[in-house]
Amino acid sequence: MPGMPQPEPPPRRAADGPTSAQPLYKPSTLLLRGTYIRCVLQSRVISDFPGYTSCIVTEPVYSVDGKRLLLPRGSKIQGSYGSGDIIGERVAIVWDRITTPTGLDVNMQSPGVDMLGSAGNPGYYNAHWGQRIASSLLISILADAFKYAAAENGPESSTVVNGAVVQNPYESATARTMERMANMAVERNMSRPATVTINQGTIVNVYVARDVDFSAVVR
Repeated sequence: MPGMPQPEPPPRRAADGPTSAQPLYKPSTLLLRGTYIRCVLQSRVISDFPGYTSCIVTEPVYSVDGKRLLLPRGSKIQGSYGSGDIIGERVAIVWDRITTPTGLDVNMQSPGVDMLGSAGNPGYYNAHWGQRIASSLLISILADAFKYAAAENGPESSTVVNGAVVQNPYESATARTMERMANMAVERNMSRPATVTINQGTIVNVYVARDVDFSAVVR
């Protein structure tokens, strides 16, 4: 009816038509995206600081049709990680270069994954709770000790409130300083990020993120 709001048309669905297929480009010399490369870590990874790492390929990697050996066992993969590249209990390592014993140099930008293909390389997680609690607790205990010693041995001050004399215990400047230090220690330790450590000798996986064509170097 005129003047009445019209119902909105239903949302359009995506086209369900067929997609096209095409032959792989030189499958006998193609390292296909989605290939997993297994290697053993050469150096320990500690997420506190950015750094570089490397691993040695433990299993040969063949072309997509299985006819050509592309990466022999013993090839070296190099990568890097940042101090903030922590995903839960994992480190995000980016592997960007492979050198083979046969003299090939392969450039790539591929992430590290775990044995099931999940993103990131898992390691030993340390939230530093012991250090956070211990430092603030120690300073708090020292502050309480100074407060007690000041109250027991320090001079008292007197004030008159509503005609009554009130004795005020001595306040130690050292105790107040220790309290401030305790608060600063808590804030500093709470802001420290967790540490993830991956020891050398750990088996890691590299997920090939894009196709790599070896036709120019493999005959």
